[in-house]
Amino acid sequence: NFEYWIAGVGELEEELRAQVKSLGLQDTVKFLGYVKDIPLLLKKSDIFLMPSLWEGFGLAAVEAMNASLACVVSDVPGLGDLIEKDGEEAYLVNPEDEKIITERLKKLLQNPELRTKMGKKAFVRAQAFGIEQMLENYMSLYQKEFNE
Repeated sequence: NFEYWIAGVGELEEELRAQVKSLGLQDTVKFLGYVKDIPLLLKKSDIFLMPSLWEGFGLAAVEAMNASLACVVSDVPGLGDLIEKDGEEAYLVNPEDEKIITERLKKLLQNPELRTKMGKKAFVRAQAFGIEQMLENYMSLYQKEFNE
């Protein structure tokens, strides 16, 4: 008993819509299109799933973590690097392993206490990617490079 929301637009949208229709999941999977107020959407959510095959950084995942959501994210460079403790701050999954993704989502859907606990740890981890911390890291890197 859940809904799966897909926010955003992209080149695979029509293919995804066709797949959802062929599986008879139109009542479960909702295509939201472009979403202007992401924080409001995250506030309405219980779990965040990002099964990307690749990511440059994973800003959407950091936003979800900052909203204290339990997350299931791909263990790929850029995205997997956000998580220090798999199973505590988020679940890291192989994006092509449907079985493990399903298991992790089921576990979170069936256990509100786990969702809350993981969401709190995700929030703490997200603070490492705040603007102040990022600026500090860049300044440290530049100083190191130019002082050598």
